Amino acid sequence: SNNKYFVELGFDFSVCNSLNLIKNGWHGTLIDVNEDTCLKMEKCLKFFYPKNNINILNVKVNKDNINEIIFSNIKQRQIDFLSIDIDGNDYWVLEKIDTDNIKVICSEYNPWIGNNVQKVIPYNKNFTYKNDYYFGASLHSYVSLLEQKNFHLVAIDSSGTNAFYVKKQFSEYFEILSAASSFKKASRFHSKEEVSKLENFVQNCRFLEK
Repeated sequence: SNNKYFVELGFDFSVCNSLNLIKNGWHGTLIDVNEDTCLKMEKCLKFFYPKNNINILNVKVNKDNINEIIFSNIKQRQIDFLSIDIDGNDYWVLEKIDTDNIKVICSEYNPWIGNNVQKVIPYNKNFTYKNDYYFGASLHSYVSLLEQKNFHLVAIDSSGTNAFYVKKQFSEYFEILSAASSFKKASRFHSKEEVSKLENFVQNCRFLEK
């Protein structure tokens, strides 16, 4: 059954992975650390979707508080769609989320780390993204983590930003993808020189193999 309920961790009033769900009458929870972003989103939703049933939480999530924040703010424990894009400790937070009753997960990966590697930034509760592309984890790390949580990789968006996973019980309805062959770079928005600099910088940053 589909309860039409979503949770989105990390959003912008102009970039929201759950927007189409909201347009189609889904209810859910939007969570972000930026107060201004939350206020703008609240105003946008009230203007465009005055009958919306969306809960907006202005809070910083970490691996210790994530389950309490998510599940203490919903009436049922069933989540049909979970999106995570917090530009930092995404892997560590996702690792701790109770995914038993989640059907679909959208997780941002860091394409600048490269393909065919399993690398994750070290956990730092106070991590703040500096717009330098040092964040999160490689696609292979997420695929490995979510495989352990009984999810399969089924899609990657064309921009090389988000990967989508479904619970294995629904896998028969999708083509299961290989991380190596479906990996996409995010270089189309940058010149060759910029790509080279970014890849060199990120791949020389400190990561853990996981």
